[in-house]
Amino acid sequence: MSSYFSRLLQQEMERIGELDPKVSDMLNDLVMFYKWTLYSQLQGCESPIEQLMVLALMEEVRCNPDLPLWFEKQVQIGDYRVDFMLHIVDRSEYPVKKIASVIVECDGHDFHEKTKDQAKRDKPRDRFLQSEGFAVLRFAGSEIWKSPYTCAREAVNILCRKVFGHDWYHKSDLQPD
Repeated sequence: MSSYFSRLLQQEMERIGELDPKVSDMLNDLVMFYKWTLYSQLQGCESPIEQLMVLALMEEVRCNPDLPLWFEKQVQIGDYRVDFMLHIVDRSEYPVKKIASVIVECDGHDFHEKTKDQAKRDKPRDRFLQSEGFAVLRFAGSEIWKSPYTCAREAVNILCRKVFGHDWYHKSDLQPD
Protein backbone atom coordinates (compact mmCIF):
# COMPACT_ATOMS: atom_id res chain seq x y z
CA MET A 1 0.00 0.00 0.00
CA SER A 2 1.33 3.44 -0.83
CA SER A 3 2.53 5.53 2.06
CA TYR A 4 -0.16 8.14 1.28
CA PHE A 5 -3.03 5.68 1.74
CA SER A 6 -1.29 4.04 4.70
CA ARG A 7 -1.21 7.43 6.43
CA LEU A 8 -4.87 8.11 5.59
CA LEU A 9 -5.90 4.71 6.91
CA GLN A 10 -3.88 5.18 10.08
CA GLN A 11 -5.48 8.62 10.67
CA GLU A 12 -8.99 7.21 10.21
CA MET A 13 -8.28 4.28 12.51
CA GLU A 14 -7.03 6.65 15.21
CA ARG A 15 -10.01 8.97 14.70
CA ILE A 16 -12.62 6.21 14.88
CA GLY A 17 -10.93 4.15 17.56
CA GLU A 18 -11.52 0.48 18.34
CA LEU A 19 -14.21 -1.19 16.27
CA ASP A 20 -16.76 -3.64 17.52
CA PRO A 21 -15.62 -7.16 16.46
CA LYS A 22 -18.72 -7.63 14.26
CA VAL A 23 -18.05 -4.33 12.47
CA SER A 24 -14.37 -5.25 12.10
CA ASP A 25 -15.29 -8.65 10.59
CA MET A 26 -17.69 -7.06 8.13
CA LEU A 27 -15.10 -4.45 7.17
CA ASN A 28 -12.52 -7.18 6.55
CA ASP A 29 -15.03 -9.10 4.38
CA LEU A 30 -15.68 -5.98 2.29
CA VAL A 31 -11.96 -5.33 1.89
CA MET A 32 -11.44 -8.91 0.73
CA PHE A 33 -14.38 -8.61 -1.71
CA TYR A 34 -12.97 -5.43 -3.27
CA LYS A 35 -9.52 -6.94 -3.44
CA TRP A 36 -10.96 -10.05 -5.14
CA THR A 37 -12.85 -7.80 -7.59
CA LEU A 38 -9.66 -5.96 -8.49
CA TYR A 39 -7.63 -9.16 -8.85
CA SER A 40 -10.30 -10.74 -11.06
CA GLN A 41 -10.04 -7.79 -13.45
CA LEU A 42 -6.33 -8.52 -13.88
CA GLN A 43 -7.16 -11.88 -15.46
CA GLY A 44 -6.39 -11.81 -19.16
CA CYS A 45 -3.86 -9.01 -18.88
CA GLU A 46 -0.64 -10.04 -20.57
CA SER A 47 1.83 -7.76 -18.78
CA PRO A 48 2.29 -5.60 -15.69
CA ILE A 49 1.67 -2.44 -17.75
CA GLU A 50 -1.68 -3.86 -18.89
CA GLN A 51 -2.48 -4.63 -15.26
CA LEU A 52 -1.69 -1.04 -14.29
CA MET A 53 -3.85 0.26 -17.15
CA VAL A 54 -6.83 -1.94 -16.23
CA LEU A 55 -6.68 -0.72 -12.62
CA ALA A 56 -6.45 2.91 -13.78
CA LEU A 57 -9.39 2.44 -16.19
CA MET A 58 -11.43 0.82 -13.41
CA GLU A 59 -10.75 3.86 -11.28
CA GLU A 60 -11.92 6.15 -14.10
CA VAL A 61 -15.21 4.25 -14.34
CA ARG A 62 -15.64 4.31 -10.54
CA CYS A 63 -14.76 7.98 -10.07
CA ASN A 64 -16.93 9.30 -12.89
CA PRO A 65 -20.48 8.02 -12.35
CA ASP A 66 -21.87 10.84 -14.53
CA LEU A 67 -19.75 9.75 -17.48
CA PRO A 68 -21.20 6.69 -19.25
CA LEU A 69 -17.80 5.04 -19.52
CA TRP A 70 -17.12 1.35 -20.04
CA PHE A 71 -14.12 -0.68 -21.15
CA GLU A 72 -13.29 -4.16 -22.38
CA LYS A 73 -10.02 -6.11 -22.25
CA GLN A 74 -8.45 -8.17 -25.04
CA VAL A 75 -11.01 -7.46 -27.77
CA GLN A 76 -10.80 -9.26 -31.12
CA ILE A 77 -11.24 -7.00 -34.18
CA GLY A 78 -10.72 -8.83 -37.45
CA ASP A 79 -7.41 -10.66 -37.25
CA TYR A 80 -6.17 -8.51 -34.39
CA ARG A 81 -6.64 -8.47 -30.65
CA VAL A 82 -6.42 -5.09 -28.96
CA ASP A 83 -5.45 -4.53 -25.34
CA PHE A 84 -8.46 -2.38 -24.41
CA MET A 85 -11.49 -0.74 -25.94
CA LEU A 86 -12.79 2.27 -24.08
CA HIS A 87 -16.41 3.22 -24.80
CA ILE A 88 -18.95 5.92 -24.15
CA VAL A 89 -22.25 4.05 -23.89
CA ASP A 90 -25.96 4.74 -23.78
CA ARG A 91 -27.03 3.10 -20.51
CA SER A 92 -30.72 3.72 -21.18
CA GLU A 93 -30.82 0.70 -23.49
CA TYR A 94 -30.19 -2.94 -22.67
CA PRO A 95 -27.84 -4.25 -23.69
CA VAL A 96 -25.93 -0.99 -23.50
CA LYS A 97 -25.34 0.68 -26.85
CA LYS A 98 -21.80 1.80 -27.67
CA ILE A 99 -21.86 5.41 -28.85
CA ALA A 100 -18.14 5.80 -29.50
CA SER A 101 -14.97 3.84 -28.83
CA VAL A 102 -11.21 4.20 -28.86
CA ILE A 103 -8.59 1.50 -28.73
CA VAL A 104 -5.98 1.71 -25.98
CA GLU A 105 -2.73 -0.16 -26.58
CA CYS A 106 -0.04 -0.70 -23.95
CA ASP A 107 3.27 -0.86 -25.79
CA GLY A 108 5.91 -2.59 -23.74
CA HIS A 109 9.50 -2.28 -24.90
CA ASP A 110 9.96 -6.03 -25.38
CA PHE A 111 7.10 -6.40 -27.87
CA HIS A 112 6.75 -3.05 -29.61
CA GLU A 113 9.82 -0.85 -29.46
CA LYS A 114 12.83 -3.14 -29.44
CA THR A 115 13.35 -3.79 -33.16
CA LYS A 116 12.35 -2.22 -36.45
CA ASP A 117 10.38 -5.38 -37.32
CA GLN A 118 8.28 -5.04 -34.18
CA ALA A 119 7.53 -1.40 -34.93
CA LYS A 120 6.82 -2.28 -38.60
CA ARG A 121 4.34 -4.98 -37.51
CA ASP A 122 2.20 -2.42 -35.66
CA LYS A 123 1.80 -0.09 -38.67
CA PRO A 124 -0.49 -2.28 -40.85
CA ARG A 125 -2.41 -3.27 -37.74
CA ASP A 126 -3.04 0.38 -36.85
CA ARG A 127 -4.06 1.17 -40.43
CA PHE A 128 -6.61 -1.68 -40.41
CA LEU A 129 -8.06 -0.60 -37.05
CA GLN A 130 -8.26 3.02 -38.22
CA SER A 131 -9.98 1.89 -41.43
CA GLU A 132 -12.59 0.27 -39.17
CA GLY A 133 -13.22 3.69 -37.61
CA PHE A 134 -11.22 3.40 -34.41
CA ALA A 135 -8.72 5.85 -33.02
CA VAL A 136 -5.71 3.88 -31.77
CA LEU A 137 -4.09 5.32 -28.66
CA ARG A 138 -0.65 3.86 -27.99
CA PHE A 139 0.94 4.40 -24.60
CA ALA A 140 4.55 3.47 -24.05
CA GLY A 141 5.21 1.10 -21.19
CA SER A 142 7.37 3.75 -19.54
CA GLU A 143 4.47 6.24 -19.63
CA ILE A 144 2.09 3.74 -18.04
CA TRP A 145 4.65 2.65 -15.47
CA LYS A 146 5.34 6.25 -14.47
CA SER A 147 1.74 7.47 -14.42
CA PRO A 148 -1.08 5.00 -15.16
CA TYR A 149 -3.87 7.34 -14.03
CA THR A 150 -2.62 10.11 -16.28
CA CYS A 151 -2.60 7.72 -19.28
CA ALA A 152 -6.15 6.57 -18.49
CA ARG A 153 -7.37 10.16 -18.10
CA GLU A 154 -5.76 11.12 -21.41
CA ALA A 155 -7.63 8.25 -23.11
CA VAL A 156 -10.88 9.39 -21.47
CA ASN A 157 -10.27 12.95 -22.68
CA ILE A 158 -9.68 11.84 -26.26
CA LEU A 159 -12.86 9.76 -26.23
CA CYS A 160 -14.88 12.61 -24.68
CA ARG A 161 -13.53 15.05 -27.26
CA LYS A 162 -14.74 12.65 -29.95
CA VAL A 163 -18.25 12.39 -28.44
CA PHE A 164 -18.90 15.67 -26.64
CA GLY A 165 -16.49 18.03 -28.39
CA HIS A 166 -14.57 18.85 -25.21
CA ASP A 167 -12.27 17.27 -22.66
CA TRP A 168 -13.58 15.64 -19.49
CA TYR A 169 -10.46 16.54 -17.53
CA HIS A 170 -8.72 19.90 -17.31
CA LYS A 171 -5.03 19.89 -18.27
CA SER A 172 -4.06 20.31 -14.60
CA ASP A 173 -5.75 16.94 -13.91
CA LEU A 174 -3.36 15.28 -16.36
CA GLN A 175 -0.25 15.85 -14.30
CA PRO A 176 1.74 12.74 -13.37
CA ASP A 177 0.25 10.69 -10.53
